[in-house]
Amino acid sequence: MKFSETFGDNDHHVSGYGPEGVTVLGRRHPYHLIVSKEQIQKWHIDDLSSLNPNTLQAVLDLKPEIVILGTGDKQIFPPMDIMMLFAKQQIGFEVMNTSAACRTYNILLSEDRDVVAALILDNPIIEKPEHA
Repeated sequence: MKFSETFGDNDHHVSGYGPEGVTVLGRRHPYHLIVSKEQIQKWHIDDLSSLNPNTLQAVLDLKPEIVILGTGDKQIFPPMDIMMLFAKQQIGFEVMNTSAACRTYNILLSEDRDVVAALILDNPIIEKPEHA
């Protein structure tokens, strides 16, 4: 799915999402991803079940106003302790499927909100560490 909204040249808006990954600034990312206005980074998690304070630290380090969690093709809510992690830090936290998360992230970004999208793909490319 391509998105047609126009943003500033330096903003990390999502221009597309599909089975092959998330496209940001014309580059496709076929792995779980954390996106903010200033940066894009691989998100080193296996899947939704591996959400915990450690795997969410990269998101929290960005000190966002709101986090949009995309959970793949289906909206799946994480355990309550994950949701409370954000509430305790007074960070807004919304959960939706990844396609909706990309669109919502773009809208909030266009409103100049301090938003981070934490995007889980259903079939990411997961790099295996090399063995010595």
